[in-house]
Amino acid sequence: DICSFKTAKSNKTVFGVLADTQSSGSNFAISDGLVSKLASINKDINFFMIAGDIVDRGGYESQWNDFDKYMPVLNHQYLQATIPGNHELYHSSQAAYVDATIYNQYYNNPKNGFEGRLNSSYYFKYNDILFIMLDTMPRSNNQPNYYEEQREWFGSVVENNPSQFIIVMTHPGCYSTGVYDSDASIMNSQWRETFEEYGVSLAISGHEHLYARTAPLYNNKKDEE
Repeated sequence: DICSFKTAKSNKTVFGVLADTQSSGSNFAISDGLVSKLASINKDINFFMIAGDIVDRGGYESQWNDFDKYMPVLNHQYLQATIPGNHELYHSSQAAYVDATIYNQYYNNPKNGFEGRLNSSYYFKYNDILFIMLDTMPRSNNQPNYYEEQREWFGSVVENNPSQFIIVMTHPGCYSTGVYDSDASIMNSQWRETFEEYGVSLAISGHEHLYARTAPLYNNKKDEE
């Protein structure tokens, strides 16, 4: 179905966060039930953010169709800001990180990101918050990962878009509970110092399939300042 939306106009910023809804068939309805519950608790939600792994296999068109069909509250009532996770990069049953080509066919994101990650990395401003959506997933088959190039782009975005707060969303985070230590290690070595240098207020990630949060950190140590 063709649906429409009205651009939100609000002096306060309220958004919902989802991650790893990856599923198939009617199982997506479980996640939509959570969205519906969240929306009933807070009527002021402006949009939802999804930290990747939206479907289980990005190359399976049926899963994207099921995501739309069985999550009508999310897909037909709210704007979304999303990034791809590792599962969007799976174009077949093989667990190889190919690329975001298929994800990019389903989301028309702002085309203001680094050229090598166009549409899967981007930014937008909402009131006094700068949101930076980062596709940091590695690629298979010796494809470039563009760490340095994306960091340069990140810095220019922050410098050219003054804001009171900066919120970053990635699929893997800089810290892990143990299941994805290797991915967190890459994030920590490639991105943590950049986040600290530019004063990121909050970094949101998925990947771990659990809820956890850190104390305020600087240089990997607790720092209340």
